[in-house]
Amino acid sequence: MTSKLVEHLNDALSTENASVDRITARIDQTPIEEVKQKLKQHLEETHIQKSRLERIIAQLGGKPTDAKVDLPTSMQTSTMTMRKIVAKTAESVREDNDDEDNSMPEEMELMQIKQDFIIEHDELVAYDKLMQIIQRTDLPQQHEITLLLEQSMREEESMTYWYKIHIPLILDNLWPGIIHTSTKRGQNFLLNHIISKIPLIIMYADLVGSTTMSMTMPVEKLVAIIRAFTHELSHVVDSYGGYVLKYVGDAVISFFPCSINNDNKYLTYDTSVECAKSMINVIKDEINAILNKRYGYPELSVKIGIDAGENSDGL
Repeated sequence: MTSKLVEHLNDALSTENASVDRITARIDQTPIEEVKQKLKQHLEETHIQKSRLERIIAQLGGKPTDAKVDLPTSMQTSTMTMRKIVAKTAESVREDNDDEDNSMPEEMELMQIKQDFIIEHDELVAYDKLMQIIQRTDLPQQHEITLLLEQSMREEESMTYWYKIHIPLILDNLWPGIIHTSTKRGQNFLLNHIISKIPLIIMYADLVGSTTMSMTMPVEKLVAIIRAFTHELSHVVDSYGGYVLKYVGDAVISFFPCSINNDNKYLTYDTSVECAKSMINVIKDEINAILNKRYGYPELSVKIGIDAGENSDGL
């Protein structure tokens, strides 16, 4: 029984080992001073949490691990993978936009902050499970171990609560840059083809049930839903090599240019359909996983329409 407990404790320690590296990197990377200062405080707490776990493991006759788990980076990894997949599809179109600035620092920072929160939440859940295991285990050191783990758990609760309170405020500051960057890419593309007629795939993504939500939900919750919806879907469009044209209420209108010579038209069709599928998955696996399962917001769904044809700069 003790050896199994040591294994669980080392699992928690390997997470804290990896968290030290991630938090240190985030302190260097984040441009938001408030986040930077909070992360510095939490880095100190994480070092203390490591020490507590090492102390408990040693008391139980085990050897503290130096291993580091692979912390979840699913959003960033999937984004990079999608960018590689669509690179060839969009290459001929983007040759005309070599000078275009595609950097999105606000969006990347928001993604990192959301990932920070997910990791903190998962650590909190892990500590809670660890506490349950300790309570079922008959040990002479049970009371002391419980007190040590409770201290770490309170620190994780405090950090998770900080994210819950401050993410909306941070989003308020980042949102104008995020929206401007997404639509700017589409505007730049159209300006570079202002006297041309080019084949485009036009995609309309509407939030289902928004009218009912607007009549039954507080304004701040509705705003949070629409922001999450438009941000995540815009990100999917960008990842597949498409361009956000504009936002109309709760709808995201985007387009996918076919190659100018029209040779890869059907490849672009396939890309737009895969993008639509990813939008549906993002709503289900990411937005609903956070807003619905963790905060009790209504479950969201999206209605997507796709049109194809030749368009002029009148868009």
